[in-house]
Amino acid sequence: MGQTEVLAWLKNKRSYTDKYFITKEVAKGLQENGVSNGSIKNIHHHLFKLTCYGYLDCKGVGLWKHHKTFRAKKV
Repeated sequence: MGQTEVLAWLKNKRSYTDKYFITKEVAKGLQENGVSNGSIKNIHHHLFKLTCYGYLDCKGVGLWKHHKTFRAKKV
């Protein structure tokens, strides 16, 4: 599993919602789509790389319990 599966899942979600997703939600969604638990590694790394390449929007949420959220860019 790599960046293409993560990007495809986020594009699918973006087609009907504007919600941002945390890393755990992306991992859970990929597992529900049939990706095996053993192949879900480095999702956080994939999300940051896709953000650097310009495919994803990223924003930080929370002050005390800070985490990054991601969504696919609108085409």
